[in-house]
Amino acid sequence: MDRLAFDPTYPKYPTTLSDYVRKYRKDKGISEVELAGGPGVNEMSIVNWEVKGRVPQTKRIRERLLKGIPGVGRFLDAHTPHPMDSRN
Repeated sequence: MDRLAFDPTYPKYPTTLSDYVRKYRKDKGISEVELAGGPGVNEMSIVNWEVKGRVPQTKRIRERLLKGIPGVGRFLDAHTPHPMDSRN
């Protein structure tokens, strides 16, 4: 039987960045630290996205998430920073 079927924190139908990050991490069976290595961020960034629901604003990190986590593009497209945001 699938161990994730009994996990109350497992998002079967992700709708937020937190859900997408958590689902991806749990599907892969990896920790926040291991996931942080993929997009080249630190563990606190993963915690901010997964637990605190924050959305990365920098273009570089957003692009890495798009390449690394399936489905996250739909969420990030809806939460694009304002064009006047000069952070890269």
